[in-house]
Amino acid sequence: MKLKKIFKILLYTTIAVVVILIGISAYLFQFGGIENYVNDELYDLVEEDYLLDIEIGNIKGSLFSDLILENVNIVYNAPDRKYQLVKFPRIHTSYSISNIWDKKYLFDFLIIDSAEVNLYKDSLGNWVIPDFRKKVAKEAPSVISFPEFSIGSVDIRNMSLKLLEKNDTIDFEDIFLSLAFKGEEKTYAFDIESFMFKSNKEYIALSAAGGKVTFDKNHFLFKDLSLVTHEARIKLDGNIMLGNEPEGELTFALDNISLEKISKYINPNLKGSLDLNGTVKFAKDSLSGRLNIGGDFTFMDFRNLYVDFSLVDKKLTIDSLYGTIFNDCNIDGRGYVDFSSKPEQYHLSADIKQLNLNNIIQNSFTTNLNGSIVMDGESFKNESLRLNFHADMYESYFDEYPLQNASGNFIVTTDSIIFEDPFVVSYFENNFFTHGTIDYDGDMNLSVKAFLENLDRYKEKLFIDQPAGRAYAEFVLDGSTSDPDLRGFLKSDSIWLYGLYADSLESLFEIDRFLSRRKGWVEAHMNNGLAWSVPYDTGYIYIGIDSNIVTIDTTLLTNQFTQLNSKGTFDYGTYPQKFRIDSLDLKLGTQKFYNRESMLIDIDSSGFIFNKVSLGNNDQWLAFNGRSDFDETLDLLISVNHIPIEPWKNLYEDSINVNGLLSCEASLTGNFSDPEFIIKAELDSFTYRDLYLGDVKAQLEYDDLLLQIDTLSVFSNPGIYSAEGSIYLDLSFTADSINRLLDLPIDLRCTAFDRRFDLVSLMIPSVEVIKGNFFADFTVSGSPFEPHLEGAAYVKNYTDSLTKKVYPASLKYFDLESPIYTDSAGITMIDNKIIIESIQTYLLDNKQKRYANVSGEVIVKSFDNFFYDIDIDIPRPMPFTYELDDISGKIKGDLHIDGDTPPTVTGDIEIVEMKYLVNFAKVNEGSPIMSALSGENLWDLNINIAINSNYWIKNEDIDAEFAGEINLKRESGVYKFAGELEILRGNGYLFDKTFRLDPGGAVIFEGDDKFNPSLDMTGYTRLPANRDVIEDGNNTSEQLKLGIHITGTLEEPELNVTDDSDFGSNEDIIPLIVANYSGSATEVSSSFEQRISGIVSTQVSQIGTKHLSSIGVETFEFNPNYSGGQFDPLESSVTLGKYVSPNLYLYGRSDLGFKTSQEIGFEYRFSKKLLLQGLRDEEELYHLNMKLSLEFK
Repeated sequence: MKLKKIFKILLYTTIAVVVILIGISAYLFQFGGIENYVNDELYDLVEEDYLLDIEIGNIKGSLFSDLILENVNIVYNAPDRKYQLVKFPRIHTSYSISNIWDKKYLFDFLIIDSAEVNLYKDSLGNWVIPDFRKKVAKEAPSVISFPEFSIGSVDIRNMSLKLLEKNDTIDFEDIFLSLAFKGEEKTYAFDIESFMFKSNKEYIALSAAGGKVTFDKNHFLFKDLSLVTHEARIKLDGNIMLGNEPEGELTFALDNISLEKISKYINPNLKGSLDLNGTVKFAKDSLSGRLNIGGDFTFMDFRNLYVDFSLVDKKLTIDSLYGTIFNDCNIDGRGYVDFSSKPEQYHLSADIKQLNLNNIIQNSFTTNLNGSIVMDGESFKNESLRLNFHADMYESYFDEYPLQNASGNFIVTTDSIIFEDPFVVSYFENNFFTHGTIDYDGDMNLSVKAFLENLDRYKEKLFIDQPAGRAYAEFVLDGSTSDPDLRGFLKSDSIWLYGLYADSLESLFEIDRFLSRRKGWVEAHMNNGLAWSVPYDTGYIYIGIDSNIVTIDTTLLTNQFTQLNSKGTFDYGTYPQKFRIDSLDLKLGTQKFYNRESMLIDIDSSGFIFNKVSLGNNDQWLAFNGRSDFDETLDLLISVNHIPIEPWKNLYEDSINVNGLLSCEASLTGNFSDPEFIIKAELDSFTYRDLYLGDVKAQLEYDDLLLQIDTLSVFSNPGIYSAEGSIYLDLSFTADSINRLLDLPIDLRCTAFDRRFDLVSLMIPSVEVIKGNFFADFTVSGSPFEPHLEGAAYVKNYTDSLTKKVYPASLKYFDLESPIYTDSAGITMIDNKIIIESIQTYLLDNKQKRYANVSGEVIVKSFDNFFYDIDIDIPRPMPFTYELDDISGKIKGDLHIDGDTPPTVTGDIEIVEMKYLVNFAKVNEGSPIMSALSGENLWDLNINIAINSNYWIKNEDIDAEFAGEINLKRESGVYKFAGELEILRGNGYLFDKTFRLDPGGAVIFEGDDKFNPSLDMTGYTRLPANRDVIEDGNNTSEQLKLGIHITGTLEEPELNVTDDSDFGSNEDIIPLIVANYSGSATEVSSSFEQRISGIVSTQVSQIGTKHLSSIGVETFEFNPNYSGGQFDPLESSVTLGKYVSPNLYLYGRSDLGFKTSQEIGFEYRFSKKLLLQGLRDEEELYHLNMKLSLEFK
C-alpha cells in the first residue's frame, strides 16, 4: 500500500514534469515563446543601445544541430528617419551543439534566401546607414578577441539591394553569393566561390566573381580575386592596410574598363575604354605604378603602351612612356597631366614615328611624322583643346608632301593649325620657310619661300610626277582652306616638268580658288631648253584659266632650226575632256608645216584619242589617228608623205648628216613595253654625210618581239643590197637596256653586189679608194649569241668601163702612198666560221710584186664577239711609203692575230730599211708614228721588231743610223716599249754645232707605260780656240775637242763633259754651245767668220743629207778646218756613205784640196751580233776587223 502510494506520487510527478515540459515546449515552439525571448534579449542587447530594431518572426530547427530563422526584420530607427534596412525571409544554418558548448562556433553552412536590403540617401546626399553608435554613450569596452568561428559554406540566394536617392533608385536583383568563411581571434578569411547580381542600370552588373580575401588586424589581403561584368574583366592580387591613411599594393589585370561609366561616380569626366595590366602602390596621398595600357583614352588610342607613373595631388607624372598611341604612332618619352588645374594641363616630350595628326584631331591633315616633339597641351574638351608643338622631324609626310627634315613651332587646336615664323621644312636639298594659319573649316593664310635646289627628289611624290632641276619660288595661299587662292612667282636656272626643260625660266601665276573653280593665269618665259627632247633657244607661254577651261593663248618656241607657234584650248570639265589645237605653225629650216584645220584630241578615263591630227604643207604631210592610253596601250594609224628627214632629225641630233624623203604607211598597236606594227616605207634619195647612197624600200612587221623583214633593199646604182627574213628584237619604248638583240632564233638572208665602194670609204675614213667587184650571198641563223653563217663574199678584179682592161682589185689607205693589190680575195662562211683560205695581197717595188699572204679563220661567237685565228706572212721585204710625211722603208716577217674581240696581234717584224725624215714633234704635237698607232677599239699588240741596220733618222736635230731590237706592246690602249736602239753612226745638231755621235750609244726602253727612254750616248765637236802656251807666253790657235756625254731620260736629259774633252767644266757646256764662250784658260774664238763657218758647215751637212738621200746617199758630212785660227776650205773634208744592199754600207772621206789620199771603207752586217769592217786609210794602209757581240744571261 505504501509502495503503491510512492509509485503514484512518482507517476504523477513525472506526468507533471512532462506536462510542464510539454507546456514549456509548446510555449517556446508553438506559441512564440522562444521568439519572444530572443526578441526581448535582442532588444536588451541592440535596440536599447543602437539605432536598430531587430525582430525575428519564427525560429525553427532542432536547436541542437540546426537552426532556421524566418521573417527576420532589421529596421533602422533614427530620430529623423525610420525604414526597413534588411529583411531576411529565411536563414538556415547547421552546427554541432557540442562545439558551441566548447565555444567553438563552427557552422556547416549558412543559407540566406531572398533577403532584401534597402539604403537611403538623405537631403544632404549622405547615405543613411547604421554607424553602430549607442543611444547613450558609454565607456568604450576593451578590445575583444573573438573565439574560433567558421562557416563551411555561405549561400546567399536571390538577394536584392535597393539604393534609394531623391530622384533615382538603383536596384540590385538576383544577388547570388557562395563563399566559405573562417574567423579566429582577429583574423577573418573569405574564400569566394561565386558572386553575381543584376541591376536596373546596364553598366552596374556582375556576371561572376571569385577569389580569396583575408582580413587581419586592419589588413586586407587579396589573392586571385576576379570580377566579370558584361563588358569588363578584373583580376586583383594585393594587400591594403586600413587606418587613418590607408596604404597598399595591388597587382591587377583590367580588361575593357569603361572610363565613361566610371566617370559617373568620380571626377573629372573621362571617355574611353582601356585594358590595364600592372602594379599600383598607394600610401597617404600618393599613387604610383607601372602599367601596360591598351584601348582608348579621350582622344588617344593606345596599343601596348608601357607607362611608369605617379599621381600626387592630382598631378599624374609619367616618368617613362613607350609603345604605340594614336593608332600607329610609336612613342618613347615622358610627360605629365595636371588634373588639378582648370582646364587640365599636360606635357609630353618624346621621340615619335608615324604620327598622324588626323588620328588626334579629326578632319585636320593626314601626316606621317617622325622625329622628336615637345608638346604642351591644355584641356581634354574639344572646345578648349590646345596643343603647342615644337618639332624636329625627319623622313616624314605632311598631307601629300614629303619632307626630310622639319623644325619649328606650331599650334594645333580643334579648328586650326598655326605655323610660327620660321617653320623650316627640308627635303634633301630643298628648303621651305613658311608661316601662317590654316583653319580646317574656315580661311587660311600661309606664306611660303621655297629654295628648290633639286626638284628631282620629288619624282613620283607629288601631283607633278616628273619634276627635276632647281628653282626659287615665293607664293601665298590664302582664302578658304578648302579652296584657297594661289599667287606668286618662280625663277629657275634649270627646271624640268614632264617633258619640258628650261635652262632659264621666270614664271608669274595668280589663280583664285586653286583647288576647285580655278580662275587666273600663268605666264612663263623660258630660255635654252628642251621641249619633249626638241631643243629650243627661247620660249614663251601664256595660259588663261577659267573654271574648267584652260586657254593656251600663246605658245612660242624657237631655235636655230625651228620656230613653233601654237594656240588652243583645253576643257577638262567635259567627258571626254577636249583638247583643241586651233593653230600650229612649225618652221623647220626652210620647210614650213601647219595644220589646215583644228586638231582635236579627246582625253577620257583610258587615255588620248587622236581624231584629226595632221601637219604639213602643199607637198608634204604627216597625220595620225587612233588612241594612246594611260595604260600605255596603242592603236594608231600613221601616214607620212615625202617628209624630208633632215629637218626633223635636226630637232634631236644635228651631228648626224643624213637626209632623204620619207613616205610610209604604218599601223602601231600593242603597248609601250610590247609594241606591234606593220610598216611599208620608202626613203628616196637617201644620203649620208652628203654621199648619195640610193633609194631604200622596206616592208616590215613586228609582233611579239619578232621583226619580220618582208623586204629591205638599198638600190645604189649600180649596187643592190637586200635582206629578208626575221630576227627577234626588243623594240620596247620603255626598255632601259641599249641591247635590243634577243637571244632567240634568227633567219636572215643577205645579198649584195656593187662596183662602187663609196660607203666603205665613208665608214672607214682611213681608206681612200677601193676598186674591184664585190659579191656577197649568205644566210644568218642560230641566235645573236650563237650565230650560224652560210655563204660567201669576195672581191675580185674588175674591167675598166673605158679602156676595157682588166685591173686587179685594190685598196689604198690615205696614209700610204701605194695601193695594196689582190687579184681575188674571198671568204667562206660555214656554220659559225668565216674562213680565209688564202688571200694574196701585194705591193709593187720597182715593178716587182712583194706579197703578203693572209689565211686563217674567224669564229663568230656572237654578233659582238669574234674569235680570231689569222696568220699574215710577209716572206720578202715589202715596201711602204708614208704619204703624209717623209717616212719610207721595207719590212718582212710574220704576224698572228689571235683571241676574242679585241684580239692580240703577235709576231716578229724585221725592218730591213727605213728612212724617217720628219722633224721630232714639238710640245703638244703628236708624232706621225704614234698617230698611226692611235685610235678607238684598238687591238692588243705584242710584236718583236728587229733592226739590223739601215734605220735612219734624218731631221733638224739628228742624222744617225740605228740598229737594235724593240718589243712593242699595247694593252687596253696603253703602249709599252722594251728594248734598245744602238747608234751605228751619225751626227747630232745643236745650235751651230755638229756633234759626231760615237757608235755604241744607246736609247734604252725599259717597258714603262710612258714614252721616256733612258739615254746613253756621246757626241764630239771641234771648236776653234786660242790656248795659252806656258813656255813662251804666246797664244796658239788650234781646233779643240768638246765631248758631251748625254745620260738621264728623254724628258730629263743630263749633259756632262767627257774626260777626253779639252774643256773640263760642266758649267762651260751651255756657253760653249750657244755663244762659243768659256770661262776656262782656253779662250774660244768668237770671230764672225768662225761663227759663220760653223753655221755653214752644219747647214751644208743637213741640206746635203736631206737632198742626197733621194739618190741613195745616207751619209753626207762637211767638216771645216781652221789653220792658224783661219777657216781653210781646202783643208776641210767631206764624207759620203750609202747602203748598196740591205746589209752592205760603203763610205768614203776626202779633203777638198785632195792633198791626201781618199779614205774608203765598208761595213757588212751578217746580223746584229756579227759585223765585218774594212778600211783603206789616207795613208793607203788596209784594215780588216770583225766584231762579234755575245750576251750571257
